[in-house]
Amino acid sequence: MQGAPGLTENALFQGVAEKRDPPSRVAPGAKPRLQIADRSQMELRVVDLDRLVADDDEVRSVWAFAVRDDQGGRGNRGAPADRPKILVALWLYATLQGVGSARALDRLCESHVAYQWLCGGVSVNYHTLADFRVAHGAILERMLTESVATLMASGVVTLRRVAQDGMRVRASAGAASFRRKATLDECLRAAEEQVKSLRKQLDEDPGEEARRRKAAQLRAAEDRQRRVEEALRQLPAVEEIKARSRRKGDDPKKLEKLALQFEASESIDSPRVAGAAASYECRVLKVAACGDHDLFLGLVTGHGVRDGGKPVVRWGGRSHAIGAALEGPAVKYPH
Repeated sequence: MQGAPGLTENALFQGVAEKRDPPSRVAPGAKPRLQIADRSQMELRVVDLDRLVADDDEVRSVWAFAVRDDQGGRGNRGAPADRPKILVALWLYATLQGVGSARALDRLCESHVAYQWLCGGVSVNYHTLADFRVAHGAILERMLTESVATLMASGVVTLRRVAQDGMRVRASAGAASFRRKATLDECLRAAEEQVKSLRKQLDEDPGEEARRRKAAQLRAAEDRQRRVEEALRQLPAVEEIKARSRRKGDDPKKLEKLALQFEASESIDSPRVAGAAASYECRVLKVAACGDHDLFLGLVTGHGVRDGGKPVVRWGGRSHAIGAALEGPAVKYPH
């Protein structure tokens, strides 16, 4: 190095250990270790609830509608100022989703991101939800009915009906029809029916809702399993169709792969398909390019018809048998 007489490279890096690659810990012939998905593993995550909810999610509209009148400061001393608004928003969103049980709503606040977003970190439980619903019964039901009808009429949200077996389905009326002012009465009637139906879940056996939910989940799992098995049964046919589509015209072994039987023609050198109901033998006159296909113009030099063969015609993606012969004298055409 210039400017440092007597300082060599060895002296400069003396005492610094040379970095070497660590020895491999995999024994020769050992099987590779693969990572397997473990969805039951507990994790600690740093999450932002607002990012977990889409900007156009209807839960945001429910919250904006619930807080249109500032109710802050009306709760008990020491309670979060937003708790009344949160409870109203939770019951309003639950009504739209077909949930009327306080226990079910409590579980959703722990597991469903939309309900967690409404809570915003404020702690709620089954007793808080049930007491709020009972204490403000008539007023809250009227508020929920009017709010649901208004949101439906404006086309902001959709209503999920509750069937007898606990399954939640979308209301039969479309979102477009709700945007017409003439259907506001229909929305109000649907909202009243929904609120009354869900109100019964507060008074019934707490285990009844769980049993209905479990039965609905079992049916959904059985239906999902049936669809998967049906898809697996269709997989070989799909693979065969894809294989056929890959057999291009320039493949010299295309006919061999189709496993067709051939026989010698009578007037040309090219073979014909054996066992065909009818066949034509042609001599190529001209080949014209038509886009990505070639059009062959030929002169018929021979034909054949198999005794007992039943002709078919392709139409609408399916094969159809040709009916009986037409009445009248037979007509022969030159070839």
